[in-house]
Amino acid sequence: MKALEKEYHEELKMELQGMRYNASKPLIQSSNPVAETTDQAPPVSSEDPEEIMAKTTMSRKKRGLYEAIQINKKRKQDAVELLKSRKKKHVESQKSGKE
Repeated sequence: MKALEKEYHEELKMELQGMRYNASKPLIQSSNPVAETTDQAPPVSSEDPEEIMAKTTMSRKKRGLYEAIQINKKRKQDAVELLKSRKKKHVESQKSGKE
């Protein structure tokens, strides 16, 4: 509290003297450096900005259906990748068994 009062009085003195000061830059240092470091940028989304805008304009029902479709597409793609990897392992085991 005293630090704020001191800063206020210093600013008043500067005004009376006609000096210019930067109001956005405090004259005293913050006593809590942890508070300054907690300001972090929001996490970056991997989605396309156009897709995000399209989602925000959709109704809740349409957005839910769209998300369900996207989840189903990803599930199918994962299943295909799993089958391809199994086939690749099987072919490799067949090759190594013949040699």
